[in-house]
Amino acid sequence: MSQLRRSTSFARVRSAPTQRASTNSNTVPHSSYAALANYTIQLSIGQGQFATVWRAVHKPSGRNVAMKRVKVICT
Repeated sequence: MSQLRRSTSFARVRSAPTQRASTNSNTVPHSSYAALANYTIQLSIGQGQFATVWRAVHKPSGRNVAMKRVKVICT
């Protein structure tokens, strides 16, 4: 039996730059954070390289929940 050898090579591929919409940093789209009005964020319970997890309370039901805030890295 002959043994197959896998050859792997990695190349960096960069996409074409995209144009970002110009926005005022003080302006937040009203629908972005509307759902957060139903929660009370209490404290950070964990943090990793790309996200932080927070303990929160869902106001209408009183249930404890975990919320994850993911860091967005634009290159």
